[in-house]
Amino acid sequence: MKAQNIGLKILLMITFLCIQLTAFSQSLEQTFSQLLEEYKKSPKEYAQRSYSEDYRFLGWASGKIMGKSEMLAFLGTLKVAELSCSDLKFVESGNVGVVSGYLTAKYAANTYKDAFTYVYQKQKGKWVNISGQHTKVSYDEPSKIAADEMAIKKVISQSTDSLYAGKLSFYVQTLANQPYSSRTSVNAEGKLDYYAGEELAKLIEDYKKNIAKNPTTSTVIATRDNWLIRVNGSSAFVTFDQHNQNSNGTKRDSKEIRYLEKTNGEWKVVSVVALVKK
Repeated sequence: MKAQNIGLKILLMITFLCIQLTAFSQSLEQTFSQLLEEYKKSPKEYAQRSYSEDYRFLGWASGKIMGKSEMLAFLGTLKVAELSCSDLKFVESGNVGVVSGYLTAKYAANTYKDAFTYVYQKQKGKWVNISGQHTKVSYDEPSKIAADEMAIKKVISQSTDSLYAGKLSFYVQTLANQPYSSRTSVNAEGKLDYYAGEELAKLIEDYKKNIAKNPTTSTVIATRDNWLIRVNGSSAFVTFDQHNQNSNGTKRDSKEIRYLEKTNGEWKVVSVVALVKK
């Protein structure tokens, strides 16, 4: 009986050892699909388990380097809807493995495609991710674009409405105040006015002086429609129709163009074009 028990223990030990050796001998290529599934289930839990303590990530347009703690904070809010890879290439040397290719991930309504390179090191029989690098290929972010478009419409409306109301301090806050800022207008008679740089700054100062002398509130009500908005990163090109109506019944319609830039998370007007219809 004792011999049988000893034989059973030896058999169990050999079986366990074989399992461990099999796991240790698995290549990164054999393991990578499993790692992706773990990430898909919970990005934060995957990072907690599979990132080394000195993990470094380099990516996105800013080129910012992030460590493990920063990545855990970032990944904590993410829920993966879809995840896939393509054009994968694996290279292994000793206990180090590198995989590169394309990764497409969908989070809620937003889809991101990046080129990536991940470096792994085998530690205690487990592939540990020690660094990662992403380069943007294409991003489809309808939820972010919708939020940007709403903010752009708001600042354009506030900019013009505050100017009409004589609230110059608020009006100035909506402007980017760049060396290349400009204002162009063509009235119903075809007269062209163009201001840029120092001339534009002087125009705004003249506005302030005139309003200080004649602090009257404009009776113009402006409405806008037919918006076309193109957001490209931190810049935006916008066209729309504006309809001004005065309390005396006079009306003015114009085609409007704006160029905006996002600074410190806020959209600011850089260029204004107003073409008044005859």
